[in-house]
Amino acid sequence: MARVARLLRSLFFISLATGLLSALFILGLRAQGVLEPFELAVYDLLIRTFAKAQAPDPRITLVTISEDDILRQGRWPITDATLAKALDRILQHHPRAVGVDIYRDIEVPPGLEALNSLLRTNPHIIMVSKFGGPTFPGIPPPPVLKGTEQVGFNDILVDPDGIVRRGLLFLDAGDDVSYAFALRLAILYLAAEGIDPTPDPIHPQHLRLGPTTLRPFEA
Repeated sequence: MARVARLLRSLFFISLATGLLSALFILGLRAQGVLEPFELAVYDLLIRTFAKAQAPDPRITLVTISEDDILRQGRWPITDATLAKALDRILQHHPRAVGVDIYRDIEVPPGLEALNSLLRTNPHIIMVSKFGGPTFPGIPPPPVLKGTEQVGFNDILVDPDGIVRRGLLFLDAGDDVSYAFALRLAILYLAAEGIDPTPDPIHPQHLRLGPTTLRPFEA
């Protein structure tokens, strides 16, 4: 019996030591990022599975420009007059926010005055810009909206495997902080619900929308 007890104790300690060494080995691999591709593959699978189960949000309407639309217009980009006419029709349905994901830093005649007038008198229209970086230039917003809150950037972060997994809310140029295009639209929509962006009471550097605090990803 004593021999059996010693054997069981030996097996227990051997198993315990093996388990601890295996755990330390795996933690070491994870700390070096070796396991990240496998973790991301599982994460991507979960995201795709969740997305398929989601029905389109009825609060959002996408108005797109197809290849057939371009052929009917006979030109690209569409003129300022055409864009103004499309926006005017959309505004007749009284949306809380309208996001225009078309760069308009350069005039596309005719119709510049009509478009500028529409943008000036409808502060819930958000136009897109591109922040840019050290290797590629940015794209400014329409000149009429420069310095206003009717502009948001649409820059994205692409991971080394070519997949976008993160979203930017702000970009800091040193002298000014730019808001993301999607964040501008969300803030406009939530304002009608009485929800405004505020600093988190415990961590003021974090953005809070209603009961939700948006914490940035760490390393």
